[in-house]
Amino acid sequence: MTPLQHLTTLWKLRTLVRHPIRTFRLLLDRETPLTAKILPPLAILYVAFPLDFLPDIFPIIGWFDDATILILLISYALSRIPDDVYHRAGLDPAQAKIDYRNELP
Repeated sequence: MTPLQHLTTLWKLRTLVRHPIRTFRLLLDRETPLTAKILPPLAILYVAFPLDFLPDIFPIIGWFDDATILILLISYALSRIPDDVYHRAGLDPAQAKIDYRNELP
């Protein structure tokens, strides 16, 4: 991912952070795939857990590792959710969903 694609992904994830109740509705919907329900909590646990691939002892590299894994896992999980589930949750899929087929080289 290029830095510009990271910023685009962060901008789209901002929509979900600003609407936590709608995001929970999105993740609890029956049509949401199991991977989309499991990956976001696992990504958050990875950041909170003290052992990582690159320890946080290395200031910039350790934090970048955590941020990259968090963004990639959550955005991948959200890309697996169908558009109609986004609509039922009251979210616009164009503002929150990351489509890897179009955004990655």
